[in-house]
Order: sequence, then C-alpha cells, then structure tokens
Amino acid sequence: MTEPGDALSREVKDGLAALPRECAPRHDMEDNIVSRLVAAGDIGGNRMTSSTGVSVWWRHGSLAAAAALAVVALGFASMRGQAGTTGPEYMLLLHEDSLYQAPAPAHGAERVREYTEWADSLAAAGRLVKAAELDGTGTVTGFFIVSVPTDVAAQALAQASPHVRYRGTVEVRKLIAR
Repeated sequence: MTEPGDALSREVKDGLAALPRECAPRHDMEDNIVSRLVAAGDIGGNRMTSSTGVSVWWRHGSLAAAAALAVVALGFASMRGQAGTTGPEYMLLLHEDSLYQAPAPAHGAERVREYTEWADSLAAAGRLVKAAELDGTGTVTGFFIVSVPTDVAAQALAQASPHVRYRGTVEVRKLIAR
C-alpha cells in the first residue's frame, strides 16, 4: 500500500516541508500576564481609586480586557502559521468531470467526513481561509481558499486533497489582493 505523499514530486514535497508549523500559545501565558500585572501593582490590593483618581475596578477591567485581547491576538496569529505573517491566498476549485469516482450512496457520509478531516487539518495548520460546496450544475462542485507562502505550496495542497484520490481535478488559482 502506498502513502498519499508517495506520488508527490520532490518539488511539491519541498514546498510542503517549507510550510510553517502551527504554534500554540504557551500554556503559562495567562499566569505570566497576571503575575506581571500584580508585580506592577495594576491588579491586587484593596484600593478603590488609584493615584490618578480613576476607579481601580475600571482600571482593572480595562487591563483585563487588554490582556484578553493580547491572548486572543496571539492565539489567532499562531493559527495563521507564524505570528504576524500570512501568505498569498489561493482558491482550490474542485472539478468533477467524467473521470471522477463519485461515492456509492451508502458511502456518501464517509466521503464527506474524509473531506472534512482534510479541511480541519488545513484549519489546524492555519492555512484554511474558507471552504464551501457549490450548489447547481456544472463540473465545479466546491472550493477551498487557502493561505500559503508559494505557488508550489498551493499545488502541493491541491495534490494532497482527497479529491485527487477519486480522480477529481483540483484547479489552483491565486487570488489577486486589492
């Protein structure tokens, strides 16, 4: 039995290897932020107003909100790959022509699960921007919008799609940023 990546060219494999890996926020981030706020005297204690006359509760609430926003921003940045960087976006158009091997009616849910798991892996790597199945007739039946650093990486993702295993075609189109 061959692995899905065995059929990929060296260039495609190199493109996949160049993709940044997901970086989860450190587990001690919240404790770090709280301890620094306590050390600075911004939280803790019993004073009702600070030396500036601003309510301590108001000040603490705004500091807590700022800390929460920082944690959310760091978490979001880590989902996109490297903090503060994003790659160009590409649309992967899924075509089903006469060569496409549609699932048997009893296996439709299994096929949907396979595509969903692939999309979830893209999302976990911070690469998935949007995905949808298209309504209507025609050979284009769905799409994924992904963010990757290069054309080669976009082609590698297209070739790794479960759609290719079933002899579907995945067209890669770079989106034009305006």
